[in-house]
Amino acid sequence: MLPELIFDDKPQVLGAMGNYFSGQTTLNGEQLKTKSLAMTYILSSEPQLNELDDRLSKILSTGVQVSFDGYQLMLENNQYILTYLLAAPQYFR
Repeated sequence: MLPELIFDDKPQVLGAMGNYFSGQTTLNGEQLKTKSLAMTYILSSEPQLNELDDRLSKILSTGVQVSFDGYQLMLENNQYILTYLLAAPQYFR
């Protein structure tokens, strides 16, 4: 599974890391927060992805600063920075 993060117009966040997740979000300026994040919580065979699932859940529930420069999306709080890079189409053939 490739990590992915999708925002829709509901507003909702959907994605995958080691597990699939979704949740309702609020965006206030550059502050993004989820009310509750639903996650499958099936242990991945990659321990790092399990740790990232836990971090993602925690930071989204407490709120993160969001920045996007057209190529990378950064989710940052006072403890962690998660960076998502825009995928190039050639990786999905």
